[in-house]
Amino acid sequence: MVEQKICKVVVGSIKKFFKKNWRMLSLILIGVFIILVLIPVILEIGITNIPGNGDDGGWLGFWGGYLGTMIGSAIAIGGVYWQVQKNVEFEKKLSKTQIESEKELAFRSRRPFCIVSYNQKKIYRKQLFYFGSIDDKEFYDFNNMLQDLSCNAEPAKSPLLNINNVSEHRMMAVKVTVGYSDESEETFCIEKIDGEKEINIITKVFTSKQLKKCSKQSCELKSVTIYFTSEQREKIKLVFNICDQNVKYQKEKRKIENHEDVFEESEYSLENFKENPGTLL
Repeated sequence: MVEQKICKVVVGSIKKFFKKNWRMLSLILIGVFIILVLIPVILEIGITNIPGNGDDGGWLGFWGGYLGTMIGSAIAIGGVYWQVQKNVEFEKKLSKTQIESEKELAFRSRRPFCIVSYNQKKIYRKQLFYFGSIDDKEFYDFNNMLQDLSCNAEPAKSPLLNINNVSEHRMMAVKVTVGYSDESEETFCIEKIDGEKEINIITKVFTSKQLKKCSKQSCELKSVTIYFTSEQREKIKLVFNICDQNVKYQKEKRKIENHEDVFEESEYSLENFKENPGTLL
């Protein structure tokens, strides 16, 4: 099995080399044919059939000097051609690297930076809250619950999911997928999070614990996945795991469109994007 893999790698490398350098190899083969076959034939014909007073030694000296000059010139021309090709290839790679570097710098300078937290905190006025899929009555009840909590000096009984955009750049078309310990998910869509602004998401964990509708075991938040589009129209995915209110960023699961990461339509799309209900206390 290992030998077969090695053979495949070697054969692939040889094919790639011939495909890349077929012009130079063709010229080498033509040159070898001329030197080893064509020139000896011409030399033999010239010595035996061209009339003159020169002897064989003289003809051999003439053709030796002449062919030596030709071969040396051909080698010099081939060396110059090879060097020029290498310089052109190097310039192309350098130019591509510079373009990619400048492109990445342009995107990076406009990428938002956010901090995700999940803990029990005091609810203040002038904070923005977003709810899940609820009807008008539930929205009214939850809004009143938040109003009451904002008047309480104590922190809320349940942890609150907070996304704080600490950069100056706007996060647009934000999609937040929350995963729970019972394998269920809840999705929140927010049109934008302005720079240096924060939002709070009212998950089913928060509402259930505040209203004492479920047990602790069945209402634990385990993961948060955030999709958004930057001001440069670049799609970005961030993933966080949550354990005992500790938020851990999963860098290996990050996706950045400019890094050639693929975003499937099923995971993040702006089609039929509708903001969840929200309220500003």
